[in-house]
Amino acid sequence: MRVLVVLDGDPLGSDAWLAALARDSDIVIAADGGAAHLDRAGRPPALVVGYLDSLRDPPRQRPGRSGCAVR
Repeated sequence: MRVLVVLDGDPLGSDAWLAALARDSDIVIAADGGAAHLDRAGRPPALVVGYLDSLRDPPRQRPGRSGCAVR
């Protein structure tokens, strides 16, 4: 099983690179601002953890759109 955890910060690669990593992962988790990176890559996470203070449009403010759990 492959799990990808995406954090906030300067990306190491392009959105396409992140999308490919996410596509090859069984579970994708975003830690706080990592959700924004995944959103740009077109791959919603299964779970978002953190305070979500670094997100302009947190998943909990867009019900039904993200389909992910928020903790």
